Amino acid sequence: MKSGEFQPGRKVPSQTELEEVTGLSRNTVKKALDVLKAEGLLITAPGRGLFLAERPIIES
Repeated sequence: MKSGEFQPGRKVPSQTELEEVTGLSRNTVKKALDVLKAEGLLITAPGRGLFLAERPIIES
């Protein structure tokens, strides 16, 4: 996200797709998505999926 490869508002692959692409377990992918949602980096659009939040990333 920080590199600009993923633009704000872009749809994020589904949890299942992320599991397949990364080879990570369902639990690991779910935890990672939960952390990103809690940090406000992902937003859920009911019936549409997960999207990157439209907010700037501030570097410290």
